[in-house]
Amino acid sequence: MNKEKYEIKKIKRDGVEIVKFKCPKCGEWADIDDDQYNGRVSIFHDTPKCGFHETINLKTK
Repeated sequence: MNKEKYEIKKIKRDGVEIVKFKCPKCGEWADIDDDQYNGRVSIFHDTPKCGFHETINLKTK
């Protein structure tokens, strides 16, 4: 898997670090949880215009 195509950023929301993931299929940013970030479960961007679904360990990026 080419991890270079994935964009992530970390932000603070109410004092808590949140990981944001830019969907490579549609370009929208979404919050992901720790399990998704660490590749334990898949990222499923279930929107009418997208449907991206992949499991990848973004922490090692």
